[in-house]
Formats: sequence, C-alpha cells, structure tokens
Amino acid sequence: MAEHPGTSAPARAFFEKVDRQGTSLRAYGESRSGDVVFSQGDPSLPLALTGITQVFLLAMVLRDIDRGAISRDTLISDVLPSTYAHGLCVVKGSDYTESITVGQLLAGSSGIPDFFDPPAKGIRPLRAQLEETDRSWSLPEALELARHYPGVFVPGTRKGHHSTTNQILMGELLHETTGMGLPALLELRVTKALGLNSTYFFSQEHHSTFFTLAPIHHKETIVHIPRALSSLGAAGGIVSTPRETVRFLHALRTGAVFNSDWWDAIQADPTSFGFSPGGRAKSLVSISGISGVSAGFDTRSHHAAVVATNQWGGAESASTYLRTALGLV
Repeated sequence: MAEHPGTSAPARAFFEKVDRQGTSLRAYGESRSGDVVFSQGDPSLPLALTGITQVFLLAMVLRDIDRGAISRDTLISDVLPSTYAHGLCVVKGSDYTESITVGQLLAGSSGIPDFFDPPAKGIRPLRAQLEETDRSWSLPEALELARHYPGVFVPGTRKGHHSTTNQILMGELLHETTGMGLPALLELRVTKALGLNSTYFFSQEHHSTFFTLAPIHHKETIVHIPRALSSLGAAGGIVSTPRETVRFLHALRTGAVFNSDWWDAIQADPTSFGFSPGGRAKSLVSISGISGVSAGFDTRSHHAAVVATNQWGGAESASTYLRTALGLV
C-alpha cells in the first residue's frame, strides 16, 4: 500500500483507523501515471455520484464552448425555451433570469435557488423527503419548485453557491445546442472516448438494478431511491465506479474530453468551474455529493481520488476523508 504524498503515514493505517471508528469507507486513488495510490473496498462497485455529476456536465459544456456552439458569456435565455428561462431568479421583485450566463451557471453565481434543497425555513425539501420515501419528478416540476423561492442574490454578485437547478439548466442547454439527450451525449463525448463502461445516467430502465449500487445509508436504514435517482438526471443522476471516476478526473488534465487549456483555468480558479477549493489544503480541488461521496485531485502531486462514506447527507464528511486520504491534512 502506497504512502500518502507529503506524509510518512501509510494509507492503510488511515483506513484501518476509520474502520475502527465504525465508518464503512470506500476509497480509491491513482497517480497521474495511473498507478494505484490507495484502495479501500471494491473500486469496481458502482456508486450514485449525485453532485459529482456536475463535473461530467462541465466536461460536456466546455466541449460545446470549444466547438463554438456557446461561450461562457452566452445568455441562457438566448438558448433555452422561454418557458424555462423566466422567474428563476427574482430578487426584490425584479426577475434577473434573462441576464444569467452560461458561465454563471458553471460558477454557481446565477443566484437561482436550489429546487432540491432550497435555502428556506419551515419546509420539507425533496432532499429530506427522500430519506423516507422514494418519488419522481419532471423537469418542469423541478423548475416550478425553484420558482417558489426568491433569488438567492443578484446574478454575478457572488459565486460558489451550489444549486441543482443550475445543473438541470446546463443539461437543457446541452440538449438545445446538440439535439441529443444527456445519456447519448455522455456516451459520445465521455464514456465511449475514455472506455468507461460502467458510467451512465441512471434511468427508469435501470430501476431493477438499484440494489447493485453501493447502498446509501441514513441513520439505521438504507435509502431506496431508484425513482428519485432517475429523476435527478443532470442534477445528480450519473452512476459510476470509483476507478472510472478517477480516470475521468485524470482525463480533464490530459485534454481527452475538452481542450487542455481549460485545465490551467480550472486549477487557477476552481470555483468558477463548480469545484470547491480545498481551504487550508490549497492544492486540493474537489466536488461532493449528497450520497456521501467526494472526488477530486491534488494539483501538487496530480493524484486523483474518490472517497465514499455512502451516508445520505454526508458530503462534508466525505470531503474531509478525501483530504485525509490524499495526505492533505
């Protein structure tokens, strides 16, 4: 078992400590050359990536920018149907939706509220509902949910605000500019090109296979959400394995899915591309999901890794484990 970069503590010792604490951790990391840095659990067992889906969307959007179909300055109202691009960011009575750009969706600076877990008190959001009961919803229903809440801020005045509504809008942008559904586009632009045979958008046809995924726990129960996972789509519906997700992260650096010039821009300003900066671990660029999974890379060592606690609502703890697994704390 390889040692953490920049520390003398072997990765195995870290995993054993976590096991003693009662956390069932799945972790996998590779160096820039493809050597296994650490592995815990079965790296070929598929995971519901939830929020990490955003990185796959990013890759497809940047590819669209490369081919000139859109730019980061493109107004979403110039591409999306008018039935979608209205009433999503209303601040003090003014609707700013038509001024929102593609770049603001990517950077979390649109101000659009999150339909899945809105910033409002006294409600029971979809996120909480799924802890007890599986349910499905449509794209128009998700957008209508978002319209129930005021805009979080005027577009462009902040960034780094996560909103699953941004992601479903990015999915619709891709549909409008390519004429393809997301599952087919993912295959064309990412999975087929990289040989990722276990990475796909979970859909209704996959409902019977839900129990082949790594189980997601909430307290003492397992969260059974096949209908919700297939409804998430662009907002978090990709399934992949730790090994394939890590290889996808490496592909971002090599230019295999979009122009390699984007890599320098992502490292210089990760928040503008939907990633979370590493805080005190300044070389870490990561993204996490509500299913208790975190993925990212160390810009210093170029190791890429996935850590999954498989705990519903465990995105923050998964991110902490990711930093530790990469030796960045």
